[in-house]
This record gives sequence, structure tokens and C-alpha cells, in this order.
Amino acid sequence: MRSRGSQEDGFLLTLIVWERTCKGTLLIAVGIGLLGLAHRNFGDVVTHLIRTLNLDVDRRSVQMFASRLDFLTGKTAIELSEAALLLGILDWIQAVGLYYKKRWAEVLTVASLAILIPFEVIHFWQRWNALRAIGVAINVLVVVYLFRRLRLGK
Repeated sequence: MRSRGSQEDGFLLTLIVWERTCKGTLLIAVGIGLLGLAHRNFGDVVTHLIRTLNLDVDRRSVQMFASRLDFLTGKTAIELSEAALLLGILDWIQAVGLYYKKRWAEVLTVASLAILIPFEVIHFWQRWNALRAIGVAINVLVVVYLFRRLRLGK
């Protein structure tokens, strides 16, 4: 019979696997979407999006959204697409490895998350909100949990 700690440990690992899978899937979808936009006029894309969502063009928030997309060019879209696809694939590799309880996956997940935490904290302090706080907290907890597993040799 499995102990309560072992059941909790399995549950937490399963949550991490689901988080990595969902994030990886989302990043791959974004990467594919950006790749599809690489050879389109972004002004037309933004205009179509604003009309489709029936947004008021005179609203400041809509104008800010449109102006933030001004930096997008075909080359930028391809570069962002490649980055999103690579990160999505990395998340999926981590998820599969963690699902099969592979030590290398724990090391890879700890390393990939721990490297980004300082940047996430800086970004959070520059423009803080609850969603960013939750994201940083989840990543820190995942790193701590997996690091403890690695140290205990599970």
C-alpha cells in the first residue's frame, strides 16, 4: 500500500505534467499561428481582428493594443514563431519525461524554470498584477518541489 506522502508526491508530479503539457500545447499553437501570419500585412490582420471582435476603434485600450503590434513584421513573426515552437516542444519533452518519472526530465525542468525566474521577477516588479504573481509563484514552487525530489533521490 502506498503511503500518503507518496500519493501526494504523485499528485503534485501529475499537476506539473499537466501544466507543462498545457503550456507546451499553447506555445505550439501560438507558434503555428504566428507562422501563418508571417506573410500577411499586420495592419490588415489587426483591423480584421478589431472588426471581428466588434471593438470600438476610438477606445484608448484598442488603440494601445494596435500600436503594440506595430513592431511585428514577417521576419519578427517567423522568429517569434520559432521561439514559441521550440519552447512548446521543450515543455512537451519535460512533460513526457516527468510522466515517466525520468530524472533527466526533473533536472531539465528545474534548470529551464530556474533560469527564467529572475527575469520573471524583474518583469513582475516592473508591471505587477495578480496573474504574473501567480505565474512566478507556480514556477518557484515547481522548482523547489522538483529540486527537493532530486536531492532526496526519488
